[in-house]
Amino acid sequence: MPLEHDKVIQDLTTNGRLRASVNLGNPILVQIADNGDGVQGVTVDLARGLAAQLDVPLELVKFSSAGLVFDALKRDELDVVFLAIEPARAKEIDFTAPYVLIEGNYAVWEDRPIGSSAEIDAADNTIAVVEGAAYDLYLSRTIKHATLLRLASHEDALCAFIEQKLTAVAGIRQPMLDFANSGPGLRLIETPFMTIRQAMGIPKGRMAGFRYVSRFVGEARRSGFIAESLARSARAAFGLRRDQILKVLVTGFRRLSWWRFGMTSSAGALQSNSISVKVIARVRFPWPRDRAARRHPLCGIGSPRPAAVSIA
Repeated sequence: MPLEHDKVIQDLTTNGRLRASVNLGNPILVQIADNGDGVQGVTVDLARGLAAQLDVPLELVKFSSAGLVFDALKRDELDVVFLAIEPARAKEIDFTAPYVLIEGNYAVWEDRPIGSSAEIDAADNTIAVVEGAAYDLYLSRTIKHATLLRLASHEDALCAFIEQKLTAVAGIRQPMLDFANSGPGLRLIETPFMTIRQAMGIPKGRMAGFRYVSRFVGEARRSGFIAESLARSARAAFGLRRDQILKVLVTGFRRLSWWRFGMTSSAGALQSNSISVKVIARVRFPWPRDRAARRHPLCGIGSPRPAAVSIA
């Protein structure tokens, strides 16, 4: 159907090229390439796969946070984005079904009498978050009593938590777990406060393009493309060398409805109701992007950069 194909190209490209977002603030989905030049991960693989299927050039546009991705889309600077589904974003974006579910957790001080995520929502408590992140948007809707301190980056949020002795810092589970394990006096609240539904999206109202991208994501799940990409991402995120991987198990290739990404201290696990991919390593690896922030004395150099705009 030439007319439908032309409409898809019109919806998904600008000046003949596909402009896709890359959020460097989510190391589960995007990693810096081994040679330090370029990016890799499931976001990059999906963007390249879509561009190849459309037979158009790809422009990867890098951002340091999800909030900046959303702002750029509203300025018509992107054709396809990779973001968590949130009501505030859904006003501007048509989202596909989620392809990854990521847990959001709190890290707190060990000596604070906090037993669950719900207990953090109390008067006089302050939570450090990255401004515009999915968990910031979620907590902005659901927190009734605690105060949210919004900062420009994950590292800034960690440092603000340490320097200001805040009640909690929120983030993706694995960086929060590694931060909690980085030194004495910290711990992770095991019960997640939310599940982040990661999806592809395009500017609202481009229906031919949306139908095409939705089919693309569905086929990427069914074919195992996402499974293979996420297994590579787990290796990259943990800094694993080929000789450090004991085994990669891929089972249950049936109909995929969604992905769940969970981590343990010694293994990466990708799970859904019909597929499981496990990467088991010989040793525990720290989360690379947090190394500087986890060295607590470095947080005293300068001060955290609060976000310029708060999203209430």
